[in-house]
Amino acid sequence: MKFDVRQTNIVKGTALLLLLCHHLFLTTADRYISVLMLGDVPFERLFAEYGKCCVAMFMFCSGYGLYKSYTAFLQKRQDKPIWKTDIVFVKNRLLKLLANYWVVFILFVPLGLLFGRRFYEIYGSDPLHYLADIFGVSYLFYDINYTMNATWWYMGIIILYYLLFPLLMKPFMRLPTLVTAIAIAIAFLPLHLKQTYLGAFLLGAYFANKALFEKVDKVLHSLWLKIPLLLVMLAVVSVVRFHLNQISMLSAMRFDAIYVIPVILICYLLLSRVKVLGRFLEALGQKSGLIFLFHTFITYYYFRDLLFSVKQSTLIFVIALAVCWLIAWLLEWLMKITGYQKLVKKLTS
Repeated sequence: MKFDVRQTNIVKGTALLLLLCHHLFLTTADRYISVLMLGDVPFERLFAEYGKCCVAMFMFCSGYGLYKSYTAFLQKRQDKPIWKTDIVFVKNRLLKLLANYWVVFILFVPLGLLFGRRFYEIYGSDPLHYLADIFGVSYLFYDINYTMNATWWYMGIIILYYLLFPLLMKPFMRLPTLVTAIAIAIAFLPLHLKQTYLGAFLLGAYFANKALFEKVDKVLHSLWLKIPLLLVMLAVVSVVRFHLNQISMLSAMRFDAIYVIPVILICYLLLSRVKVLGRFLEALGQKSGLIFLFHTFITYYYFRDLLFSVKQSTLIFVIALAVCWLIAWLLEWLMKITGYQKLVKKLTS
């Protein structure tokens, strides 16, 4: 079974569920009633710590999809100079990424005025702070206080990786194993968060380059072989991540490029083959990009108190997911009827 767009969306859908859990329950143990207490720690709090791996899952999928798109794009433009092909490819990918970002920015950022989030208090008097946030790169140049949405730090990093992608592919195409290993090793250096997820990003490209998912699927042909092996793999990396998290969350995040491998394999080899669940995760994954961009406005900046007034953790999660799904559907509908989607497609064709 190929690891195609459907499989990627299933992984993204799973990552989105982990993302919501992480942001809802990591630091709010006193605001909800847990379904299960593990000593003094709510189950949701513990699960939310592992939910941080969603970032590496998104990075992995981005690297995987970008590699597939890039190699196909090179085939179509064999008669063009490589530098022109690289520029067109990066331009198209950035426009697609920023197209959704600008819609969310225009609709949700002004709402902050109703909730006490004034532009001047966030951006100050420097117009460059405004411009950096408008183009999603605030985190590349300033600290996290100069953005209207702290979770947009991811935008800055993924934009940087998009810009660097053609350059990274030059050595990667020749020595994929070495380049990927170096990227994973660099993630453990105490430099900056910007390089932390490069390993997960290039690991996705590496799996695409070597067709590793399809090879694993052929080897693990039996369900009775898949389940115990994947669970053992997950247990081992979870123990390692737990101990790293005791040192610091950043240490655990640096390990996530490795940690997400069994998680993604479980999505691919098991969850995707459960029809109803697979369809649900796939549909969720299709909207994951939009939901990522605005979910923090719903779950933290604007409606956090209202959301947690429900008290029961399960209800909080279900309501948050349902609201995010509905908003994403409305945004897609709005972009369609206004011709915005058609415009973006024309600009990136």
